[in-house]
Amino acid sequence: MRITIGRTGASSGHSHGSTPSNSSHLRRCRGRLRGTLVHLLWSEINWLARWAGRPTLPRFAEDDFPAVADLRAGWSASKEALRAFLAILDDAQLHYTRTNGEPRSRIFWQLLVHIVNHGTQHHTEAAILLTQYGASPGDIDLHLSPLGQTDQ
Repeated sequence: MRITIGRTGASSGHSHGSTPSNSSHLRRCRGRLRGTLVHLLWSEINWLARWAGRPTLPRFAEDDFPAVADLRAGWSASKEALRAFLAILDDAQLHYTRTNGEPRSRIFWQLLVHIVNHGTQHHTEAAILLTQYGASPGDIDLHLSPLGQTDQ
């Protein structure tokens, strides 16, 4: 799975037709680790696309990421694109369009808080699933994880 994030938007190279409602999507990924992780990746890529004024992508399907390496590559591309975007950002009011076409305006820090909160929910769900599979990720507190270390 290759994810391209550029001036024209992000692309997974797949087309999934119409975007399902949030409730139907959440029903599809609940209880499945890959579904939860794919949803989280799609969300982060699409928030970045919205902020940059690019069109959002249809929701990713679990089958778009058949292996852990595919998810890892997606996260790597997303992280790199987000860092590049944050490097040129100011604190101005942000205007974007939701996936349903509805225009919105928010102060940027509020959207960042939303992404952290959304990520916390799904990271916790993934940790529960891993634990149920007998492969607990251990302590997921930010200050103890690799993300909380200064060299990252």
